[in-house]
Parts: sequence; C-alpha cells; structure tokens
Amino acid sequence: MKKIYSIIGALAITASAVAQDATVGKKFTTTFDKAKSTQYLAKTAVVAGDTISWNSTPDFLPVFAGISQQLYRYGYTTGGSVFGKNADGLNKCAQGYANLNNTPLVITKAVFAVYDKHSVGSGSSSVKVELWNMAANKAKNASSTSTAGAFNTPGPNTKLGTVSLTWSQIDTVNFFTVATFSTPINVSGDFAIAVDAGGLAAGDTIGILADAKGDAQNLDYTYHYFGTTWYCSDFLFSDPANGSSGDLDCDIAIFGVLGTGTAVHEFYNGVKLSDVFPNPATENANIQYSLEKDAKNVSFVVLDMQGKKVYEEPAQDQAAGTYTIKFNTSSLNAGSYFYQLRANGAVVTKELVITK
Repeated sequence: MKKIYSIIGALAITASAVAQDATVGKKFTTTFDKAKSTQYLAKTAVVAGDTISWNSTPDFLPVFAGISQQLYRYGYTTGGSVFGKNADGLNKCAQGYANLNNTPLVITKAVFAVYDKHSVGSGSSSVKVELWNMAANKAKNASSTSTAGAFNTPGPNTKLGTVSLTWSQIDTVNFFTVATFSTPINVSGDFAIAVDAGGLAAGDTIGILADAKGDAQNLDYTYHYFGTTWYCSDFLFSDPANGSSGDLDCDIAIFGVLGTGTAVHEFYNGVKLSDVFPNPATENANIQYSLEKDAKNVSFVVLDMQGKKVYEEPAQDQAAGTYTIKFNTSSLNAGSYFYQLRANGAVVTKELVITK
C-alpha cells in the first residue's frame, strides 16, 4: 500500500484519447554504481543540511538514499537512460520534495549528479534546470477504480525559474552539476526541480543517478513529463525481472540548495547551525551554532564546491550551549563554499559566498 498520497492500481496513461500510451510498462535496467556510491558517501557532508534532501532532516521528504546509501544507474532498454535522455523522448524528469512544515524557502541553486554524458561533437547541446511549485492533482497516477490514468497525485504546478546549461557545464567529474538561478527564488510549500535534456543535439546523451528501488518508500514524488502532462515515474516503468508496473520506486539525485533567509532553523539531531554573517563575506565570517546536549568530537570544516576541505577546526568535546566561530576568509578565492558542523551524529551544512 502506498504510504503517502496513496493510490493503488495499475496505470494506463494516454497521450491521446484513444489508447494506452506507449510509455507504460517500458523496461529499465538497473546497475549498481559502486564507484559513485563511494563518492556519494565521501561527499554526503557537502550537501547534508541545507541541500534538500541528501541526508535525514526533519523538514523534507524524500530522504535521498536514506535506506540503501547506494546509487544506481537506470538504463532504458531501447536506448539511453530513464533519468536523462532516452529513445522514447521521456527526456524531462523531476524530483519533488514534500515541505513537511510549509517552511518559507529561498532556493538559490539546483545540483544534480550525472553519471555519464556522450556527445557526437555538434556543440549545440543544452540542458534546462527548472524550479516548480507543486499542487494537488497535477500528476497522473493510477486510479483505484479504473485502469485509466488520473490526475490524482501532487505534482509540478507552476514553473518559478529556469537555468540553461551548456554541454561543457554538465559535470561528470566533480559529482555535481550546479545550476544557479539568476535571482534567489522564494518558495512556500512543496516544490520540484526538473532537468530537461530535450535540448540535447541528436546523438548526445546524459544519464542522471538515482537511489535504489524502494528508497522512495512509495512517496511518488519522482516524475516524467510526456506531451503536456506530468506522470509519476513509478507507474511508467516495469522491471524485466517481474514485468509489472510500479517498480521504479526510487528518487533522482536532483537537489535544491537553500539560501540565506530560509527559515529552517529547527534542531537536527540536537544541532542547530545559523546562517553565516555577513554573506557574502570578504575578510571574515561569523557562524553560530547550538547544541541541545553535550557532544563529543564536534568539528567544523569549510569545503569548496568540489568537496575539497579548505579549512578545518580541530574536533573537540563541547557542553550543551551556543557557540560562535569567527572564520577568516581572506585566504580563500572568491566563489561559493559549504560550511559544515558535525556533532551528535548529525551533519549540518550551509552555503557561504566569498567576494573580493
């Protein structure tokens, strides 16, 4: 049974009014990506706190790879990738997020993990990254009383912002491709981030990583856009191992980055990390954090966008209370960084921008 926004039944979707759509029951192949999973575990800290929703947080669902801690490549049996570009033109996918507390958000960037890209050399390829708000009954899923697709699932509703990336900006080396919105976007409620590979030139392909089947726990917040309609991905594809629809119960490695001003200030596993001040910083930055209880091996680090550690304070045991770190940024180049606190088994991360 579906745990959240539950709908039970088989899906038949129609691109026209006459027949079941050709995308229903399309087969996929599953390949565990050991190398990328190792890289994922090493870089979890980079996006654990203010990047939604890489690690367990009290504010958002789904929690990416929260069960398996593993990454997978989902191939499309007739060519290409399930998430990315494929032979049947299902080239636009989206990952939705349930904003559990309806927290007012400020989203500055989106990041996504591309496991492979291939070009025939035309140089004209581009990929769009889109931010959408969500609303009820905007995506097609199965109906409990009919085999016809029905708009009975929350889905992307209104597009709030778009970033276009060139082929060279799609990064397969540093794990994340980063798309920066021209201005920070305010979001209330649930939202989705889409990656549209429809602008790739003929012969060019990309594939986006996902987590394991079952990691989504039947939330059905993963989508594909076909024609003029959003569909829940879980009900479009079937696994050749059992031949039934509803097998693609996974999340896509697409995340939003929260900017300064987002009101996510709850304690996470006993840790609260403030926004940096000032941000952007030039010479110095002040960072405040609080511990609900005594903690061992409390550590603070700053990382660049590739996950390289550029600053670290030695780990130490600390009593419950509020602390302030004064961080000298003068030796760092201008650009974006992540600052991270580890304590009580929690990893909380936020973004820092340095200007010169």
